Amino acid sequence: LIQQHMNGSAQASYEWFTWGVFSERIMFGSGFR
Repeated sequence: LIQQHMNGSAQASYEWFTWGVFSERIMFGSGFR
């Protein structure tokens, strides 16, 4: 149970990190600045 929770937490962190990079790329890539 603990290992599953840690695995899910790591997955969530990875998705959050990916979304952050993705959104940043869209904002700056589309001439937002």
